[in-house]
Amino acid sequence: MANRPLPFLNRRTARPTDSRAQVCAQHPRRHLSAAEGTPRPETSRAKHPAPLERARGPSLARRDVRDTTLPRPVRAAQWTTKSPSRRAVLLSALCFLAGCATTRGSALHEADSPRVRAEAERLSDWARATWRLPLRVRVRCGAGQRPPEDLVLAQLREVREAYRRSPFDVFAVDVVVDPRAEARAALDPELPRLRIELPPTARAPLPAAKLLDAIAAASTWDRSGRWFDGERADFLRAAVSRDLEKVVRLDEALQQECARVELLSGVLLDRRRSGSDPVLTPSEAEFARAAQIRFVYALHRTLNTFARWRNVGPPATPSVAREALTAAVLARWVFHTALDRYLAAVVGGRATLAVWRASWWHRNPIYEVLDAESPLVVHRAGGAAAPARLPEGSVRALLSLYLSPSLRSAFDELDERWDTAGDTAAPPEAPALARALDRLAQVRARAAEREPLGRLVALKELWDARLKNAASLPFAGLVASVARFLGDARTAHPPPAISDAQLAALRELLRPGDIVLVRQDHYLSNAFLPGFWTHALVYLGPASGWLSLPRPEGGTLGEDPLVREVLPHYRSARGKSGRPARVIEAVSEGVVFSSLAHAVQKDYALVLRPLVSPAERGAALRRCLSFFGRPYDFSFDFATDDALVCTEVVYRAYDDALGFSALRALPQAPGLVEVMGRQTMPANELARLALYMAQHPTPRPAARYLGRKLEVVALLDRRQENDAAELLRGRPALERLRETVAR
Repeated sequence: MANRPLPFLNRRTARPTDSRAQVCAQHPRRHLSAAEGTPRPETSRAKHPAPLERARGPSLARRDVRDTTLPRPVRAAQWTTKSPSRRAVLLSALCFLAGCATTRGSALHEADSPRVRAEAERLSDWARATWRLPLRVRVRCGAGQRPPEDLVLAQLREVREAYRRSPFDVFAVDVVVDPRAEARAALDPELPRLRIELPPTARAPLPAAKLLDAIAAASTWDRSGRWFDGERADFLRAAVSRDLEKVVRLDEALQQECARVELLSGVLLDRRRSGSDPVLTPSEAEFARAAQIRFVYALHRTLNTFARWRNVGPPATPSVAREALTAAVLARWVFHTALDRYLAAVVGGRATLAVWRASWWHRNPIYEVLDAESPLVVHRAGGAAAPARLPEGSVRALLSLYLSPSLRSAFDELDERWDTAGDTAAPPEAPALARALDRLAQVRARAAEREPLGRLVALKELWDARLKNAASLPFAGLVASVARFLGDARTAHPPPAISDAQLAALRELLRPGDIVLVRQDHYLSNAFLPGFWTHALVYLGPASGWLSLPRPEGGTLGEDPLVREVLPHYRSARGKSGRPARVIEAVSEGVVFSSLAHAVQKDYALVLRPLVSPAERGAALRRCLSFFGRPYDFSFDFATDDALVCTEVVYRAYDDALGFSALRALPQAPGLVEVMGRQTMPANELARLALYMAQHPTPRPAARYLGRKLEVVALLDRRQENDAAELLRGRPALERLRETVAR
């Protein structure tokens, strides 16, 4: 049961048929058994079809009796039966030989070019040194043939690029150059092994994108190839130690993306409570898609780690059996808890029940955005932008993965092995194993505390999709699309819209204690908060400008013991360009001091000035300085201050003076929102609060509303993506700000 294939990972399932007559009409080569009255195929296939045939694309449809959670198109030759006839076996063999005889039927020999051999060895050594994984590379050619060196070397470079970008395992690469071959690539999923065939007359190698497509088309989590055979114990130990550390990091990344989506759900719920339509703005939709891209990629890397180590153990590799089992079990629990939490935020629980749309479809708006085909923008090196799209059915692919009985069975089998493994304490010489065991205990405790999504909710969502005749998407196809997009958008960032001159002009307007909101127009920028304005910080400026501010208890900030302790850190802090620190902000590394250029020179910037007394401003700055060095709060929880999100620095600095916490009594007032029972405040809510205060300047003591306490000082905005920023002040800035929060 544990080794059954997962249909949406290897594309071996199809849309179920409705009747025997329909089956006969759609598939004339099939006939019905007189005894059983059920459709029976004439041909039969092995568990894993030939890789070169599997890569040819979908054909007819069948019903997979093992796993029907999601209908999928499959190839016509993939019909299976419990007792295949000799004729069926012979026909399958002949079909296979007819498609592959050009290269596999001819004698091949190893390429004798020193340059080719050296490049193949370098590629193998690079994989072993970088990823601690074996990669066996062979280059062969037809009898009496000498492969063109430039073509083969170029192909090996494309292999390196595909390997670097691929989220799927590949442990062997065969490059075959033969006059009778066609340029193509396919993956044997069992090892897995990538086979590339080229004619010597080919003008160019197969590009990395084609290789990625071939790998994704056949990759499967339930492979049984023994990639670890023949490897030294120290090499395997280094590989599993690396993966133990990696899964711990993946757990953190997955939980961050789940928290982002939960935060967006909380914003929509709060919007509905205030009487507004819970529809995502374009910026919020972009935020959700970016979170899903990162989540899917990290989720697959976790599943891939589970597949890599679940079959490693005694008697072949007794020296790393405990570490390998721990890696597989940790990956299993990280995968399951993250997928359950993510789907609960997207399709189930509070979000689905409280944010229904006015139609029978009853979809969470986040579900609608993430499951639809998504237009993306890829920023290439040099500033040019190219369109890209993510396929439709992304959420349904995750639901199918969640419901897969074969994957669930594999998890159960692994849990039984873990329960019977005995003592799992880590020895002192294995720190990676100790950290992994600690994380495993945390993940399992986290799973026990949360109410799961439930199979009924997941099944209902898939059933609704079938009623809508929606096409399904294999998870591997989703991962391949994400990998391709991430590869194109890897590090390219267009230059910021705010120029040096505009930054200098803004510097003249800023005063110590001002609140600054910023945004950068890069699709996969690691924004933690939804909405158009994604980050908040507090401007400090030169220390000489605020050390003389009064304290409420008397004296000045310069006389405060805490300020004296933090001041040397502030004066010595430098940005990446060597410029002095001028702001305090909470980023992924924690609460830090940054230069104005590093923190504010983005594509958009908004300056808000709290209308408070000098003593209140001094108290706010002292609170900001007290947060220096604390970690980032990836749970976005304002209940505690041991870790802080960027807007929490603003909230805790100015809550007494601006009355943030009192805004909950005014349903129409922006500010704090509730996320999974926790209070938090996205940066976009700060911008909306400034607009609300401008429209409602009069205090309301009964509601503890303090009136207009935020002034819009300046706004740097641009209309189009490639435009330069425009500096606005006064009423034009206020009117343009009203546009930005709805973008």
